[in-house]
Amino acid sequence: MSTDTKQQHTQGEWFLSQNTPARMIYVQNEDKVITSISYKDEFANCNKEEAEANAKLIAAAPELLEALKEALKEMRLIDNIYPDRVVLRISQAEAAIKKATE
Repeated sequence: MSTDTKQQHTQGEWFLSQNTPARMIYVQNEDKVITSISYKDEFANCNKEEAEANAKLIAAAPELLEALKEALKEMRLIDNIYPDRVVLRISQAEAAIKKATE
């Protein structure tokens, strides 16, 4: 599996912003809102803390994806030294990258 897949997600640094009266947390970059998470309304079944934790995870996704791709490259370099320990982790990393990019 190649980890050099073309990025199709919104580019740029992702960060959080909030609209307290609307009970919304936004994940956005400098140009636009990427997604929003609602808390404590008739549609949301989570509190503000859980919504913030979910938003932080979403905002970190591009960096996590890049870190995983780089770690996968390093694991492939040592695969022949520690094959039993690395093969499972390579499979897991490939599956996570596939889930995020396909």
